[in-house]
Amino acid sequence: MTPEEEKMIADRFEDLSTEISITCNVSDDHRTDRFRSFCEQLSRPSPMVVVTYRKADEATEPPSIEMNKRLIYHAIPEGPELVPFLDALSSVSRGTTPVHPDIEARLKNLKTPCSLKLFIAPECPYCPKMVQALAPLTLISELVKLTVIDGLLFPEMAESLDIKSAPTLLLDDHMRWTGRTPLTEIVDVMLNQDPSLLSAASIEGLLGDGRAGLLARMMMEQGMIFPNFYELLASEKWSVRLGAMVVMEELIGQDKRLAAQCVEPLWERFPLLNQQVRGDVMYILGEAGTAHVIPRLEAFLRDSTDAETQEAVKEAIETIKEKHGS
Repeated sequence: MTPEEEKMIADRFEDLSTEISITCNVSDDHRTDRFRSFCEQLSRPSPMVVVTYRKADEATEPPSIEMNKRLIYHAIPEGPELVPFLDALSSVSRGTTPVHPDIEARLKNLKTPCSLKLFIAPECPYCPKMVQALAPLTLISELVKLTVIDGLLFPEMAESLDIKSAPTLLLDDHMRWTGRTPLTEIVDVMLNQDPSLLSAASIEGLLGDGRAGLLARMMMEQGMIFPNFYELLASEKWSVRLGAMVVMEELIGQDKRLAAQCVEPLWERFPLLNQQVRGDVMYILGEAGTAHVIPRLEAFLRDSTDAETQEAVKEAIETIKEKHGS
């Protein structure tokens, strides 16, 4: 960081009355040192910038800089990217939203969570402008999450999504824009998207943010369990599966008919699941299933040789009988 950039940071935050808190997520990834170094330099010119370092749950998790849980940088905001980054910090700390009032008013009507991924590249002339336009959206609506990714620093992320140029913006991994795009067009799509088409990654993001209740309400409003939700309910990752189970328990408690929609999709997946996941899925089948499921469970029980799975199936049968009779 140059002396001029350090002075810019000091000047930008000298009149703040409250601290700015950011989180630097670190791991064993070889790029972590660059993120740690940037955050140390960022907090040095101003005592109002406070950085918390969080060790990632998984050693290979890519490092990131996080603001207000909905603005995440897998990028080092240096050079041309520093100003929009500081603008975002200022907006978070001051509670301001520097967007046109019409867009702000429209975005307050957003009903569907929107996970935006913006791929940028160093020295790209258009990328800082896209960051500057999109970052304030995360302050207007808690349903908007923006992840800024340096595609050259994290080529594996770019390659997995077939990103060829910058800036490229993705909405829930199925809608994309390349180059400078009017904010009004992006907001139009965000407001009109079908919540049932949320990607597994977007749903997982909701669960990770502790918004299982919101997801359950969205499903009840739509009258369906979102197709990609089953991937999380049968995930081998315990934290993901637990969040999905919380959603199912809420559906079971509030809308039993809707909850019963999970039986067939879960039953189809059941033979492919490992033992630990089978136990949790069988618990859900017992809670959500009705008497017509019992013959299939009994047939499976006769053919099963695994003691733990047998116990889970027996408990599911007993739960269904207690709730629905047999």
